[in-house]
Amino acid sequence: MGMPRWGRYAIWITFIGVVFAPPGYLFLEAFLLTAGDEPPNFQDLLLSSRQWGLLCSSLLLATGAALLASVIGVPYAFLCQKTDLPGRILFSGAYLIPLLIPPYMQAILWSRLLADNGAVNHFMMDLFGLTAPPLNIHSLPGAMFVLAIAYFPFVTLLTLSGLKSLDWELERAALLQGGARRTVRHVTLPLVRPHIIAGTLFVFVFSIIDFGVPDILRISVYPVEIFIQFSALYDERAAIILGIPLLGVTVLVIFLLTRTMRDSAYVSFGAGSGSAVIYPLGSSRALAGLFCAAVLMISVIIPAGTLASLAGSLESYWNALSSSWEQIATSFLLAITAAALMTLFSLFLGMAIYQSRGAWKNLAQYITQIPFALPPVLLCIG
Repeated sequence: MGMPRWGRYAIWITFIGVVFAPPGYLFLEAFLLTAGDEPPNFQDLLLSSRQWGLLCSSLLLATGAALLASVIGVPYAFLCQKTDLPGRILFSGAYLIPLLIPPYMQAILWSRLLADNGAVNHFMMDLFGLTAPPLNIHSLPGAMFVLAIAYFPFVTLLTLSGLKSLDWELERAALLQGGARRTVRHVTLPLVRPHIIAGTLFVFVFSIIDFGVPDILRISVYPVEIFIQFSALYDERAAIILGIPLLGVTVLVIFLLTRTMRDSAYVSFGAGSGSAVIYPLGSSRALAGLFCAAVLMISVIIPAGTLASLAGSLESYWNALSSSWEQIATSFLLAITAAALMTLFSLFLGMAIYQSRGAWKNLAQYITQIPFALPPVLLCIG
């Protein structure tokens, strides 16, 4: 039994009203002039060399973070799901822990660890006899690193989902024909490509609209510039107009991804038949285990240990908890309520998309991805 037509209309009206009406109103307000208002200088706001530099920095940051997250997340997922990795049960769950550490917190902790006078740079200077700190976290590569270790679990999660949904009979047939390496290269990875691309997209979009990490590491990108225009210069109109290139880039990326993945499947109907294909690592088991352990060390253990050392004694934890337990409870309540409501709404939205036909179905799949492109800093202004 499908959703009635009036139900689909209600779902789409609600979606458009909640998601597109607020930013649409913001942009409309930015371009409408009232008596006494001066028109915005689009030449300076959008076409100056500084703005082109911001756009290039934003694109480089997001691209670098997405690629690095994929380099970390895809091998991690493959090792956990398709090999006899030592400790695979532990590694298969522990990769989600970095999502509990906000990216801005990762930036704060790593900026302490990799400061010019920090322990890591001091150690490397003494070890190699250097006169200047070799590592600079307050740079574009530093921000890429922080965002990658904060967001790589999205790539791992979606890649794992793809690997679990594979038709294992296809892998077995390929193994008989060409061996393990050929099977992985020509069968396994192409089948999970939609999941890998989707995970990379998530990291790209989350990175290009992230404000906290570039702000802490003093990197000039569009979200930081938008916030400066709004909070420091009190120019709301300029802040909104500056969001146009950022929004345009993310919308374009989502459009290209949607076209690329339109004919790709996320689920194979043959998945689950028989037992999963496991590739023996042989003499590389220790190296693979070391790779996964290093990923968790960098993304979880080192930041958590640094945070614990900076926090002080157990009494400081108790003081913080006792003075802010109401705010903590409110945060959990809001998060749980929002997650429940959005899960329920997404269920009905997915049903509405499934029952759509033709060009409207392709359009519906696309516009439901656009909310990822809306910079949170712009929504906060609204």
